[in-house]
Amino acid sequence: MKVLHFDDPHTGCESRSHTTTSDVFPLVARMDAAGFYRQGKRYFVEREGQENALLILTTAGSGCIRCVQADGTECGFPSGPGSAVLLDCRRFHRYATDPEGGGPWEFLWVHFRGDFVQPFVDRCSGRALPLSGATRERVERAMSELRDLAGTISTQADLRIAGLVHELLVLWVEAEARIEGAGPREGSGLAAGTLAAVSDAVEILRREYAEPLTVGDLAVRVHLSPSHLARLFRKAYGVGPYRYLSILRINQAKRMLTVEKRGVEETARLCGFCSSSNFIREFRRIDGDTPRGFVLQQSR
Repeated sequence: MKVLHFDDPHTGCESRSHTTTSDVFPLVARMDAAGFYRQGKRYFVEREGQENALLILTTAGSGCIRCVQADGTECGFPSGPGSAVLLDCRRFHRYATDPEGGGPWEFLWVHFRGDFVQPFVDRCSGRALPLSGATRERVERAMSELRDLAGTISTQADLRIAGLVHELLVLWVEAEARIEGAGPREGSGLAAGTLAAVSDAVEILRREYAEPLTVGDLAVRVHLSPSHLARLFRKAYGVGPYRYLSILRINQAKRMLTVEKRGVEETARLCGFCSSSNFIREFRRIDGDTPRGFVLQQSR
């Protein structure tokens, strides 16, 4: 493990370590430490090789984040008030007070780990997520409670900690879904004209998901090359146009199978799949189950 840091603390900084008490209950998540910092312009932490994750919620001021993402690329981004940042501490990352932020950087933080949370960290770390008022309040409340629980020697406290970490992950997914469902990601860096072309492509997919669409067809209709459209689409929405279309179709298929009680073959045809076998294969690829298996799960 490699760690470099320089503290520039202001009044109010608090750091609490935690050791899990229970060795009996199979906890979904464990906390290593939590706290609240008010750090000046010289503060920074540079780290890699630590077997946990770090969640930061900026409450005032601004921080500068650099990290290596799961695909090996390095990125940098700011963290302003209301911004949540998730970092995988196994990979290189650096966070520091923004010297142009106009004051100390104030943030809540929690280090946590667990087999349950690692797949989530693998998918979601290395980005800043702007939180709405209500979601920010809930995240701030959960992180403050984790800070208060840190150091408590109690099985009940460990169970509550596991529940709070799970709640934070659910809130992240909900916030991420609202942002991506409303349109291109904030901070995607796309020019207005390009955003319009990508938005037009999304409208075509949503309107004509049952048609035999290809990325090439879509690119022609929005006046972009297929490779350019795919690259811009992924930058704006986090997934490529083909996967976006597949998820649209699977979502419609789930409704037809469970609400409208349609059969697999009819659903496959109405959702734009070339055959029922293609539908089943794509359903399993996207959802991890077969259409019939999904229906059985919903009926229990």
